[in-house]
Amino acid sequence: YELRAHGDWVLSCAFSPDGNVLATADRGGAALVWQADTGRDVSALRGHEGAVQALAFTADAAVLVTLGEDGFACGWDFERGNRTWRTRVGASPGTALHALADGSLLAAAGEGALLRLSGRDGKAQG
Repeated sequence: YELRAHGDWVLSCAFSPDGNVLATADRGGAALVWQADTGRDVSALRGHEGAVQALAFTADAAVLVTLGEDGFACGWDFERGNRTWRTRVGASPGTALHALADGSLLAAAGEGALLRLSGRDGKAQG
């Protein structure tokens, strides 16, 4: 099957660690969540100004983390469609994201050979 709900270019996609859920992100600022085996929509997540550049699930698949062109990372309860936290990770847009198992530490890659490590509280790590 094909997933065609995005209104703009899809920039990123990620499977949950158990493979049951697929998340996709677009240039228009939306992250969409799907049941991987059926393509049924689970939720539409909106909360960034500009594109959602990257996304990642925590290892327990409880939280989806999105990284926006606006320099913010957001944590989502994707089953309910609610944003649970938001933190600034940099001034420039990121291009890749990885979250620790519990979502407490984020690694965001961006422009200018830059990698930022930050906690959900926005404080730089290291």
